[in-house]
Amino acid sequence: MGHTHLPEVFKTAAQSLYVNLGAWAEEETPDGRAPALPATRTHLVLTRDSVGPTAQLLTWGDGAPRPFEPRPVS
Repeated sequence: MGHTHLPEVFKTAAQSLYVNLGAWAEEETPDGRAPALPATRTHLVLTRDSVGPTAQLLTWGDGAPRPFEPRPVS
């Protein structure tokens, strides 16, 4: 919480994932302008069923979670 990491998920081994949750807080700018890195408000949801565990990176917005879709890098 309160950092400016960008969310990402990628495999590091056959059965391992690296997950960076992103940020929930935005930096305060001295002039009041929008921050360079807006908070993604992402979180990881882990579930387990008869097949095994799954992980899904979601973002919070409009009062509910939804799948996180990264913005293209320009």
